[in-house]
Amino acid sequence: TKISSSLYYDHHLILNEFSKTKENFLFHYGFMGELFLALRTDNHYVIIGPWRSNAIDPLLFKRKMNEAHIENDEQNYFFEKLVQLPFFPLSQI
Repeated sequence: TKISSSLYYDHHLILNEFSKTKENFLFHYGFMGELFLALRTDNHYVIIGPWRSNAIDPLLFKRKMNEAHIENDEQNYFFEKLVQLPFFPLSQI
């Protein structure tokens, strides 16, 4: 199965969010609400994630996949990977 490039994360985009803030950390939300924590130090960046803090709504998932023109076999692959992400409530982060 050829997996669409839309299923991959753009880490450069995540790090570019630091240009919009003076904070040394930020949260980044993926396509389906999965989360990353990005940290900035003097000389390095660290990206932790992804993980989930929400339940996956199958109807919303299907709609977003169809809007992105992702084929059914790719949708199945993406859904399998998404449900395998660790789950942490935001209160634990």
